[in-house]
Formats: sequence, C-alpha cells, structure tokens
Amino acid sequence: WRYVFGWSAPLALVLFRGALRLPPSARWLALRGRAADARKSLAFVYPSDADALNAAVAELGDAATPRGPSPSLWKRQYRRALTAGLGVVLLQQFTGQPSVLYYATSIFDDAGVGTIASVFVGAFKLLAT
Repeated sequence: WRYVFGWSAPLALVLFRGALRLPPSARWLALRGRAADARKSLAFVYPSDADALNAAVAELGDAATPRGPSPSLWKRQYRRALTAGLGVVLLQQFTGQPSVLYYATSIFDDAGVGTIASVFVGAFKLLAT
C-alpha cells in the first residue's frame, strides 16, 4: 500500500503546478475593486467568445457588490461549533483515518476477515454521521 500511496505524489505535484498557473478568481478581484484584473481573469475562461466575456463581466458586476459585514466566526456564540468541527477534521487527519478507510477492503482481506467487515465499517460511518 505504501507504493500505491507514493505514486500519488507525482500527480499531486502536477496538480499543484497547474493550480499555480490559474488566475485569481474574477469575483475575488472584483470585490477588491480590481475590475480590469477581473476582466483579464474572465478572458482566461472565455478566450474566443467576446459576447460571453461581456455577459460574464456584466453578471460579475452585480454579484460582486459587497453585502455588508460578514459575521465573525470567532464570536463566543460560534466557539463550540467551530471547535467541534475543526476538532473532528484535525483528528481525522492526524490519525490517518481517511487513508485507512480508503484501503479498508485490502486491509481486511489481508487480515482474513473479508469484505463484509468493510461493509460494516461503511454502515457504521453512515449511521455515525
């Protein structure tokens, strides 16, 4: 399983390099008052269709208007939910739980338990969420 897991690293690097080549979000740029940059970003998406580009820029103008102050997640009323949500995500990542579940069928087959154990794990996760 280590080799299978290791083979994903080159693909992850290719995806990372590709993500670096993407332009910033046009909406993000428009919200920060950078309309010319937003138009350039949309030109990346619509390179040969000027009508679609103009329509997207017009639509972006309406969607990018600020809607007022957003609520802060650090307020006391959100603290318990934020702690629980982040706690579950961090616990799953630190314990390697997603990786184990990905290879659960192989692990249970090697242990001699069979595929039925994977079904029970999936059913338990369904009931637990």
